[in-house]
Amino acid sequence: MAGLSLAMLSAVAGTATADTLFGSSIYREPADESWPNAIGRHEALFGPLPVLRLFSAGAPQPWTHASLNHGRAVVVSFKLHPPDVLRGLHDAPMRSWFAAAPRDRKVWWVYWHEPEDNIQAGEFTAADYRAAFQRLDRLADEANNPMLRTTQVLMDWTLDAASGRNWRDYYPGAGVIDVQAWDQYNYVAASNCTYQSMEAHEAKRPAYRITQAEGNEYAIAEIGSKECIQGRPDWLTGLGHWARNRAVFVTYFHSTVGGDYRLNDAASREAWRSVTTGSLFSGPPVLTAQAASSVGRTSSTLHCDVDARGSSAQFWFVSWRPNPGGALEWQAHPKVTVTGGLSHRTLTLNGLTPNATYRFNCKAQQESAEQPVTSEYREFRTLP
Repeated sequence: MAGLSLAMLSAVAGTATADTLFGSSIYREPADESWPNAIGRHEALFGPLPVLRLFSAGAPQPWTHASLNHGRAVVVSFKLHPPDVLRGLHDAPMRSWFAAAPRDRKVWWVYWHEPEDNIQAGEFTAADYRAAFQRLDRLADEANNPMLRTTQVLMDWTLDAASGRNWRDYYPGAGVIDVQAWDQYNYVAASNCTYQSMEAHEAKRPAYRITQAEGNEYAIAEIGSKECIQGRPDWLTGLGHWARNRAVFVTYFHSTVGGDYRLNDAASREAWRSVTTGSLFSGPPVLTAQAASSVGRTSSTLHCDVDARGSSAQFWFVSWRPNPGGALEWQAHPKVTVTGGLSHRTLTLNGLTPNATYRFNCKAQQESAEQPVTSEYREFRTLP
């Protein structure tokens, strides 16, 4: 690598997105528990919650209701029979509800979350569901409130080839939806009690990739585990690292509906508390070198994920090639400043030796740190 000029290197590129709100669904125990008490109990478990997941079996509650009148961002879903929506039976109350929505906090409103099973059971058609969603979105637009975010929630199971479903059957269109949120489950292999990584799960059920391709914001409306509790804390923190700055919100399903997903063990509670409060993301930068791409005879593109963890740091790539004589060709590439949360950095190298092995890693250093943080190294071989 020695002897490559800066002119032979492309600029270091990177991408980043907005901060993520992490929160929880609110499960009342007992069922008549007051909403202020239920919210307070969840915050005693997980710390101050910037976003709450709330469900209505019918029309949404008024904004004066204790479940909504608390100053936090909300992900609120409701269920109105699609044919009734299309007949205009709910136009007046829903127009009023949208008009009265808060303008000082995000409101991710969801029409009929997880409609797939209802449609399969013949309760209503996919066409009516889509058309009803479109009608409600027009009513929401009349409020002219940028905090109202039209959000669809589907099962990520729908994206699994084994489901036999096509998510587009339920999708009312990019002109309607602002946020595609997903209920994401089945991360545990019960046979050996191992957790699937977020990356592996995304490869099989590509909710994030599909959402990006539609130009929408991505979110996780429900996620939870009820099995193999000993591995759950590490999975929760891994979820936090992966979803941070990819998702606009993530709300853990702290409930006994469909199984006991509650984080009743201390280790899981502390893990999710570190995510919701952000303490997980403080400290030195976190670096992950990714596999090189576009490897040719004389060029290759290097990749690295860097999480500056809310601060500012200098970031750079280092690459090297073992020479036949045993010496190393080593080069530190130009530094750039990274700030905030997760970003993906790339660097294209030209002028490489054909049929040669190269290694690279990435480094980042905060101004107050004496030494940089270094990722693991990656290796690639140029083409003959």
